Amino acid sequence: MSKVLVVGGGGYVGAVLVEELLAQGYAVRILDRLYYGRQGLCEVEDRVEVVVDDM
Repeated sequence: MSKVLVVGGGGYVGAVLVEELLAQGYAVRILDRLYYGRQGLCEVEDRVEVVVDDM
């Protein structure tokens, strides 16, 4: 299983990308400051690692 880091995975575009990566079998880690909340992560949060930080 390959691992992928998605920067900005809490936003709309990032969330769509995360869903596709999970469907393809990738292990996903999300880096996001979550300024606008966690709504983009609702359906995947239990299947990914979320790191809350700002670059």
